[in-house]
Amino acid sequence: MNMKLQIVNPEQYSMYLQHINTIDHGNVYPLSIAEGFQHGEIYESLDEKSAFIWHRCGFAFVAGVCDEPFLESVYELLIDKNHTNQRRMILFAEHAEIKDFFSEKAGVFIEQRYFFAYRNTQPTYLASLPDGFTLQEMNAALLSRIQGKITPHFSWNSEEEFLKKGKGFCVLHGEIIAAWAFSAAVSSKEIDIGVETYPCYRNQGLAAIAAAQMIRYILEQHKVPVWACHAQNAASQALAKKIGFEKCGECFIIKNEGIG
Repeated sequence: MNMKLQIVNPEQYSMYLQHINTIDHGNVYPLSIAEGFQHGEIYESLDEKSAFIWHRCGFAFVAGVCDEPFLESVYELLIDKNHTNQRRMILFAEHAEIKDFFSEKAGVFIEQRYFFAYRNTQPTYLASLPDGFTLQEMNAALLSRIQGKITPHFSWNSEEEFLKKGKGFCVLHGEIIAAWAFSAAVSSKEIDIGVETYPCYRNQGLAAIAAAQMIRYILEQHKVPVWACHAQNAASQALAKKIGFEKCGECFIIKNEGIG
């Protein structure tokens, strides 16, 4: 770890809630760490004025005083010259000055991410499953069979942790898991929805049905559903709008060129 940053004891994570609550976009992820729902690390600058939060899924955030020495330390982590990072790092940058700092650095590229809000108090999307399909809540047996890029395994430390603190639903075609939606990040107020459809079952509306069931569950928990995706992911944007989300913001995301 870069000596300009020091790791925070997990028992002290709640002390960083004030910092994290200043993050406007995607803060369900750092909150999930600080509130103890999911795993990740929090680092602070030596002067304790800045915080760097890194979720298990790879999403990373900065908060507090983001001056040049602090951002330089974050840049060294992002570049990972010694190849010590055991998972990806995608840095969220809400402010232009942070984007400008990284735009002058070698080895990174900058893209955009869109955020969507659900402003309804009841589910608005209703649809029936095609014949031969069923909707089931994720359990240990289903969870162990899900294969894809966007799955609970990507966001949660273990299957046991997900089944205890998260929630998900699968659309099955017989015994085949065709589509799924799940809680990718959980805080005391929000739940971010992750969703995927197995390639040969796309364009049948299956993901919308699974995601709508997640919305129903989230509202029953008296929490707010949230959704986000890459700016170039037109399919995810269309799905979000289809099930009742509205675009509410965007931010920059900064990646190491090596992770694509």
